[in-house]
Amino acid sequence: MRMLIYLGITCSILAQTPVAIPIFNTGTVSPGVLASDASVDAHYKLITSADPAYPGPNAYVVNNAWPIATNLWLASGPNSKWIGPRADAGSGNLAGAYTYRTTFDLTGLNISTAALTVKVASDDPPIIIKINGTAVGPSSDSFLSLTPFPISTGFIAGINTLDFVVTNYTPNPNPTGLRVEISGTAQPAPVPAIGPLVINGVLAPLVYNPATGVISCPNCVVLDSGGNVSIPGTLKTGASGSQPGEIVMPTLKSGSGLRYVCVDSTGTFTSSAVPCQGT
Repeated sequence: MRMLIYLGITCSILAQTPVAIPIFNTGTVSPGVLASDASVDAHYKLITSADPAYPGPNAYVVNNAWPIATNLWLASGPNSKWIGPRADAGSGNLAGAYTYRTTFDLTGLNISTAALTVKVASDDPPIIIKINGTAVGPSSDSFLSLTPFPISTGFIAGINTLDFVVTNYTPNPNPTGLRVEISGTAQPAPVPAIGPLVINGVLAPLVYNPATGVISCPNCVVLDSGGNVSIPGTLKTGASGSQPGEIVMPTLKSGSGLRYVCVDSTGTFTSSAVPCQGT
C-alpha cells in the first residue's frame, strides 16, 4: 500500500514577556514576609564553616542585638535580615571562610535572557559570589549598606546554585554574618508555534506543552538513541534546552526505509528518510 505524507509543519518562536525568577532574600519566609529572630533560614544553607561548633547546614536569622542593635551592622528589615552560623552573632565565630548557598530553578525559562541583581552586605567584606561554582565577584560591600552586584552570565537550565563566601577575620572569635536582597527576571523558553502533520490525509496534530517543553504526537511513536520505541510519541525540542528528538511513523515507507520527522536544536522540523541525528 502506498502512503502519502504531507508535512504542513511550521515552527516559529512566539514573543515572550520576562517573568520573575523565584529566588529569596536572606531572613525571609516568603517574599515580603520576614522570618523570626533565631529561626532557621528557609532558603539559605551554610555549606562550609570555619567553626566546628557551628558547622551548618542550618543558617540562623540573627537576633536584633549587638552588633545590629548598636548600628554596627545594617538594621534588619524591611525586606531582609542578617543570617549567620549562630543567632547570637555578637558572641562571635572563629576566623575563616563561611559559605552560604541558595538555589533557584530556571526550568521553562530561557537562560540566555536571565539576569539577577544581588545586593549584599557581609561581615567581613569583601564577599565572593559564585554562580554554579564559578566566581562572578568579589563584590565590595560593607556592614552598613547593601551593595548592588549584577549577574548576567553563568546560568544553566534547571536548578542553579548561588554561593556567598564570607571570610571572618581576626580577632578570634568575631561576629560574622550575611545579608542578601536579590531579584531577577528571565524570558520563558521559546515556544514553537507548530502547524499540523497530515499523514495519508489524516490530521495528526503535534501538541506543545510549554510547562514541560514537550511536544507530543499521539498518533506517532518515538525512536530513541537506542532504537527503542515508546507510544505515544513525545519529544523535547532543542529550544527547551534538551537534545534534538525525532518522531517516527513506522508504517510510513520511503523507498526501502522509514520516514522520520526530525526536530533540530532550533526547534525546526524536517522530513528525513534516515534516522535523525543527535538523538
